[in-house]
Amino acid sequence: MKRLLIALCLLLSVNRKELLALTTLADENESVQFNRHIRPILSENCFVCHGPDKAQRKARLRLDTHSGATQDLGGHAAIVPGNSEKSALVYRITTNRGNDRMPPSGNGLKAQQIELLRRWIDQGAHYNMHWSYVKPARPPLPIVQNTKWVRNPIDYFVLARLEREGIVPSTEANRWTLARRVAVDLTGLPPTIVEAIQFVNDTKENAYQRYVDSQLQKKTFGEHWARVWLDLARYADSAGYADDPPRTIWAYRDYVIRSLNNNKPFDQFTIEQIAGDLIDNPTEEQLIATAFHRNTQTNNEGGTNDEEFRNEAIVDRVNTTMAVWMGTTMACAQCHSHKYDPISQKEYFKFSAFLNNTQDNDQKDERPTLEIFTAEQKHERANWITEIDQLKKILDTPTEILAKSQFQWEQTLQEQPQWYSMKPLAATSNRIRLDIEPDNSIVTTGNFPEQATYTITLEPTIEKITALQLEILPQPQNFVLSQVESTWVPDTKKPVKARYVRVELLGTEKILSLAEVQVFQDNVNVALQGNATQSSTAHEGTPKRAVDGNTDGDYRKSESTTQTEQSKNPWWELDLAGTKSVRSIAIWNRTDGGQSITNRLAGFRLILLDENRNTVWERIPPQIPSPSAVYRSDGQAKLQFIDAHADYSQEGFPSTSVLASVLDPKTGWAVGGHLNQPHKLTLVLKNPVQTNHGKILLRLFQKSQHKHLLIKNFKLLATDTKSVLEFVRMTKAIRKTVGLSNKVRTDTENKKLASYYRSIAPELKSQRDRLTVLENQIKEQLPHTTVPIMRELVDDKRRETRIQFRGNFLDTGSHVTEGVPAVFHPLPERISANRLGLARWLVNRENPLTARVTVNRHWEQLFGLGIVSTSEEFGTQGELPTHPELMDWLAVEFMDSGWDIKHLIKLIVTSTTYRQSSKITPEALAHDPDNHLFARGPRFRLPAETIRDQALFVSGLLSPKMYGPPVKPPQPKLGINAAFGSGIDWETSAGEDRHRRGVYTMWRRSNPYPSMVTFDAPDRQVCTIQRPRSNTPLQALVTLNDPVYVEAAQSLGRKLLAHKGSLEDKILAGITQVLIRPAKSIEIQHLAQLYVSALTHYKSNLEQARLISTNPLGDPGQNVDKRELAAWTIVSSVLLNLDEIFMKR
Repeated sequence: MKRLLIALCLLLSVNRKELLALTTLADENESVQFNRHIRPILSENCFVCHGPDKAQRKARLRLDTHSGATQDLGGHAAIVPGNSEKSALVYRITTNRGNDRMPPSGNGLKAQQIELLRRWIDQGAHYNMHWSYVKPARPPLPIVQNTKWVRNPIDYFVLARLEREGIVPSTEANRWTLARRVAVDLTGLPPTIVEAIQFVNDTKENAYQRYVDSQLQKKTFGEHWARVWLDLARYADSAGYADDPPRTIWAYRDYVIRSLNNNKPFDQFTIEQIAGDLIDNPTEEQLIATAFHRNTQTNNEGGTNDEEFRNEAIVDRVNTTMAVWMGTTMACAQCHSHKYDPISQKEYFKFSAFLNNTQDNDQKDERPTLEIFTAEQKHERANWITEIDQLKKILDTPTEILAKSQFQWEQTLQEQPQWYSMKPLAATSNRIRLDIEPDNSIVTTGNFPEQATYTITLEPTIEKITALQLEILPQPQNFVLSQVESTWVPDTKKPVKARYVRVELLGTEKILSLAEVQVFQDNVNVALQGNATQSSTAHEGTPKRAVDGNTDGDYRKSESTTQTEQSKNPWWELDLAGTKSVRSIAIWNRTDGGQSITNRLAGFRLILLDENRNTVWERIPPQIPSPSAVYRSDGQAKLQFIDAHADYSQEGFPSTSVLASVLDPKTGWAVGGHLNQPHKLTLVLKNPVQTNHGKILLRLFQKSQHKHLLIKNFKLLATDTKSVLEFVRMTKAIRKTVGLSNKVRTDTENKKLASYYRSIAPELKSQRDRLTVLENQIKEQLPHTTVPIMRELVDDKRRETRIQFRGNFLDTGSHVTEGVPAVFHPLPERISANRLGLARWLVNRENPLTARVTVNRHWEQLFGLGIVSTSEEFGTQGELPTHPELMDWLAVEFMDSGWDIKHLIKLIVTSTTYRQSSKITPEALAHDPDNHLFARGPRFRLPAETIRDQALFVSGLLSPKMYGPPVKPPQPKLGINAAFGSGIDWETSAGEDRHRRGVYTMWRRSNPYPSMVTFDAPDRQVCTIQRPRSNTPLQALVTLNDPVYVEAAQSLGRKLLAHKGSLEDKILAGITQVLIRPAKSIEIQHLAQLYVSALTHYKSNLEQARLISTNPLGDPGQNVDKRELAAWTIVSSVLLNLDEIFMKR
């Protein structure tokens, strides 16, 4: 008998589509239906050569349309409606002549299939549009005999089919089973034992409905159902492909959870994800939603073509959109017209045109992105913006006091700056020849090297200098001036008068260590009386150690060297307690630790400053002190500039960058866009320079990463005008207005001048400073996170979409515009043909598929299989619905409810159909092994995340914390590396993040969380419509040995040990806690025997007891008997590995 049942099961699972077609015909007089009986035969056997794909069509015969099948092919037709004897198709499928027999593969049609085709032709060969392409209409409820069984409309449709088949539905499951089933289905977690007992004992009529409502209202609902959508969205925390770098996109995952918990209507949920950025004034949430299509992979490996992988992303978006909302495998039409469904290749690329004009472009930085701030940050920003608005209002308001002040200011500007040519005495470069011309200009000779530094010695022609001006003569190519430095060199060498001695080490992650600093006034070391400070102190290396008189540089022996923390731009400074005449300075370096220690001083800067902290002398020694070096001060002083203003600066290359303390090869002053014109760079000095008895040394550093961009011809000028800074900061228009008398100025000019003055007025300095602070705070405030989003290209930046031959983006054909396949409903009138129009088309009432596909997906999650079992394929290659009227009723109800997801789920789980027992009889197994007729309740293995979350929940470890960055829970220490050197082992998260729900686990495409993969979780490289359900020995190894499950067993064991009562009481508590049902006496007996056996073993194996009870969860405390705890851990592990906990029943 058992073998017979197995044989029947195998037979019934061979070809369900064929069996549905054959077994639903009651007698010869019943009408043959094209969609249910004929299309599956033709689709499987004929459409490859005689279907929609014109390029692959053989013998000019098309069988998927009535006109194609009945056309005259030269005196005969494949199908002659009403006459199978004259139909060439019947001859071809029945003849014994080898070359004429169809299909030609050798696998001829079965006798039953041939008979169906004959009868269909004889009945008129009526073609119907494929069932899923017809708009659903709400059918009437069927008549059933057993009306007492029915609770809601779902039950009418299910029971009517069962009664036709002569099948009696199962009885209702008991309340313990329903308590767990509903909770696991709606929240992904079992109920607490308190919840279950309350429900079991609730005698009110609506107890079940209220229990369902309580589960729907839990925040865990969104966390559980988000898993399904994230599979569809191919959500991952990495970018994919070989390198698979991290991607910050978790704000999208949180958006999905919140949307589900808030029961956002599915049509709104759809529109936001497809085109949230195109909604008028989109909210932050609507922009985050567009990350749905930013989950596509990006490839940043060296040598890859960005356009190639951008195109791959568009292809993925097209296929995913059609699969998720339309249940259609659109991918078949990328390379050629669809072989089975009426979708042409042209229509494929017309559809892709909707998605081909977003700004993302396979970039490593994932732009465009959206910065997201916390509620606290937003409140803070709002306060700042309010204050900024108030300050701007003040700064924009003229007053009498400001008018008087402006008048006085204008009087100081009567003298326009006069510029005087400076005489170059010498001009040299390390890479190119510089010639001095009679007009004092300097000209380069020869080919430009990649980089160069010009050093010019200048003789001043005026007694005082307030600013220098570099005049670039017209040249055809651009230049990049990276940095400018200038030094005053006196003719006589006198000691420098200074109060402060400063040592700086510019750069990031630097450590500044000094053994001793000696400062000599004549021959006396005045440093010993000074007060030393430094930027930070590490390893007791205090700043005073550098002026303790001990020059020993061995840190370990002498304890006489300073040391800062590793930091950015560390410094050490000595206050000489008054101005001193400094002749020389000696710097003593550390001598221990080899070159790695002594080289820390490489590139240090030695500075002397006066009482007002102005630099009076500076050196960057070319060599490292070894162990010491003496630097004589000869009166030279670095000239400090407070502004660098140019007549024009290229975007991204501002003139002020030449004053940066650290040269940056990525920036500098450049004039791209304004070539072949003279340009001027004015360098305003912080303090005027008296030019008696000395010269100016000027260095022009041209060290850009952009090679060969050097200055060709230039002049140097100087001015002594006191107000030069005022003038260079003015625009030409303001400078012109200042030069006019008040009588001839226009009202507009006066208003602009007054506005300009308010931007520099001393009376408003505090407001301007505060405004700058606030604007910088807003600019510098770091977002809580960022998320890649969709943004549409506009105007001339939009791309042209072309048909790609064989799907090759380099081989294209004619241009196409946005459009949808003609087999579906058209775009609604007055809707733009863009992504927003596409989104609205997807959820339009005329759409025949979206509601059906969505309803079917939710039914599948609850029952284990859908009304259409091929949830990924609603086209002609997909399975037919087992209950087509139920499918349409639910689709229309879903739309009529306002696309209410929770309403749909509640409707399903409150049906009698859902509430049936999942127990199966041999007769039911033989008749319907996969439960396609829903004659019993759902019974299948839980998904990966639920299995893990459940173990943590029942053991008391699961953290309720929601949202935020992905976490890294414990996993086996793999100790291996991925391709291209990417490490795949991770640092396990600490605290409660160690035990968060699975939906928050870091999802890396190249290496998903191992235990979830074992339970069939996808890598999410592409959209996953339906997860497989496998049963393998490896799964048992995971739940027995994976650190998460070991910790869960240890935690549950500690709970059972602490539970008051007898051994049997503790076991009873464990069974009830884990399985959410009363324990059976035989179960208690077996587990009690296991406990006694384990305890006996561990009493003589104390080290094993310690390990099994503490590793990896940690020590339980001093007063816990680890032998008993180890035994309870074993019992708990058995409970957590029972088949019952992995199954939904």
